[in-house]
Amino acid sequence: MLESASERGLQELCKIGVALSVEKDIDKLLELIVSVARQFTNAEGCTLYLYNEQQDLLEFSVVQNEKLQINKTAKGEKSDWAAVQLYLPDGKANHHSVSAHCAHTGKPINISDVYHENGYDFSATREYDAQSGYHSKSMLIVPMQDNQGNLVGVLQLLNCRQEDGGICPFSESLVELVMGLASQASVAVVNVRLIDRLKRFTSLAVALSAEKNLGVLLNMIADISREYTMAEGCTIYLMDREDKNLEFAVVQNEKLDTTCTSGGQKRAWPPIPLYDDNDEENHRNVSAYCALKKKTVEISDVYHEKGYDFSGTRAFDEKAGYRSKSMLLVPMTDHENEVIGVLQLLNARRGVSKKVQDFAADDIRMVQGLASQAAVAVSNVRLVEDIESLLKSFVKCIAAAIDEKSPYTAGHIQRVAELTELMAREINRTESGALGEISFSEEQLEEISMAAWMHDIGKIATPEYVVDKATKLETIFDRIELIRHRLEIVKRDREIARLKELLCSQGFADQCETSEVPDIDLDEALSFLERVNTGGEFMTDEDLEGVEKIAGYYYELGGEKIPLLSEEEASNCAIRRGTLTEEEREVINHHIVVTIKMLESLPFLKKWRRVPEIAGMHHEKLDGSGYPKNLKEEEINLEGRILAVADVFEALTAADRPYKLGKPLSQAIKILGFMVKDHHLDESVCDFLINSGIVTKYAEKHLPVQQIDTFAWNGQEFSGTEKTQ
Repeated sequence: MLESASERGLQELCKIGVALSVEKDIDKLLELIVSVARQFTNAEGCTLYLYNEQQDLLEFSVVQNEKLQINKTAKGEKSDWAAVQLYLPDGKANHHSVSAHCAHTGKPINISDVYHENGYDFSATREYDAQSGYHSKSMLIVPMQDNQGNLVGVLQLLNCRQEDGGICPFSESLVELVMGLASQASVAVVNVRLIDRLKRFTSLAVALSAEKNLGVLLNMIADISREYTMAEGCTIYLMDREDKNLEFAVVQNEKLDTTCTSGGQKRAWPPIPLYDDNDEENHRNVSAYCALKKKTVEISDVYHEKGYDFSGTRAFDEKAGYRSKSMLLVPMTDHENEVIGVLQLLNARRGVSKKVQDFAADDIRMVQGLASQAAVAVSNVRLVEDIESLLKSFVKCIAAAIDEKSPYTAGHIQRVAELTELMAREINRTESGALGEISFSEEQLEEISMAAWMHDIGKIATPEYVVDKATKLETIFDRIELIRHRLEIVKRDREIARLKELLCSQGFADQCETSEVPDIDLDEALSFLERVNTGGEFMTDEDLEGVEKIAGYYYELGGEKIPLLSEEEASNCAIRRGTLTEEEREVINHHIVVTIKMLESLPFLKKWRRVPEIAGMHHEKLDGSGYPKNLKEEEINLEGRILAVADVFEALTAADRPYKLGKPLSQAIKILGFMVKDHHLDESVCDFLINSGIVTKYAEKHLPVQQIDTFAWNGQEFSGTEKTQ
């Protein structure tokens, strides 16, 4: 009966081969292989192990046993059974396990009775039998190898049954039959894996194009390349900006346990020049040759390669106790066929022995495709980085230009940006308080920084005479000079009137007519106007009356009565706080509207799309009285609140304003407290600014010593440099 089954199997083997080649689902294919093997041999059980080349082990993939009613497939998950290690802890080949021995030798093993077999360790089998009430007896273990003789897996059949149900050894004809099946099954598995590999390659191309971090991307490329080729090492070189050198970007070596990514820092290895001192192409270095000629280079043994200089490789090997042998170099060419780097793989390993071999043709084609995809991905990331770098530099350039536009606001934007960035990053580090659960992503931090640098960009359209208005009477120039000259004219008229009066008293009748001259102490009036012209925090009612009184005096010029102060001059001198009129303040405030319009017109990257929104909030107040949009508390995001606090604090402490001195810390903090109480600024942000110590760090860096004093906040006293206990 067994022979007839064997003959039937031989006749159906070709049909089975077709069926195996048709199945594209790896799990279904493995189940089919095991089912067919059991059917051909009338075996009670069958186990299929797949070879894990990366980890040097046989993994349980399918286990079937008719008597024990077991039918399990791993389906890519961790198996319930431990894998079979091909090597022992001391590094020697594992010949104790019958499956591992089969894998190492590549030969079938036919055992009549495992309980009487002394050549292998069947203690686990005996233990399992004792637990399950089963009895393992005859066993056939067959290697699964592809057309090149590389191990794919191991097929293990258990308990061949006779017609009467008794267990018998596997016959030689069945061994041959299973060997043929294993061969066909191996080809089918390799084909399905190849298809899966191609699918994975496509998905990897998508993954590469999605990764935006250059360091992560390069390591991903190296990992994938080594995995596909079973290479011990991988080095990725990138072309420098001048296309003169190849720079080390990633170095990986599994055997040496090395992973190194330059990450924009100083590289551990010097760059490889593409040209020599005579500007001739450097063909002595294999990586340079690969880049210059855009050619893939395959080397079987670098120690016996005469075409290139491998003295550096030999020196490294000697120092590290390593042996470089097979090498594959593939140029990384982008979509414009420009070389942007070189992908270098070292020491391809194949088979159970992990012997270093030449890189396989299929692997070379795969790496070439990967290198091309990788080059495009790297170029895209570099392009985005270049655009971001250009935009950041442009933003800082514009900010510097705005600061330089006025000597009185120089450094304002830079200081506000620095303080805003410092607060945002410190919030990420804190785990307590009202902001303890807030965490900004790196992209959000960049967005906050960009908004801070751009928050005053609208001032580029603000007239300089308003920005630079150091006194109340200043426009293009300080009009106090006009008033000074005007009063000098009045002084002259007074003297003329006095002389005419004297002549008239002496009989000169034609000198008796005089012009009207204001009866006012001109020196006192000028001194008063010079004082109120400087501006300040607050103007008293008495001073306002003084301005009004002076404005009520007239003098004559060319027969016309002219006031000592024009209506516009009087209005400017009567400014209660600072140097700006309400109209001029509106002009200043309008810079935020201009800022929003300018920023909204810019095509920001998606990750920075909220820059206009954040930048436009720095004069909004929580009570809705801010500008330009009178936003309510719930409409103002945290980023905008942080920027608002930074802007106010910098303005309070700045020592370069035309109309006031920088306030000491104590006064600046007190004003912050008032603004919190009036519901203008966010209390949690102000608390954080002070309690985190940022305010003292900022003061030590940017404020003169005379402004750094002791201050209080929420009942706690602080010194200028440290918290008072």
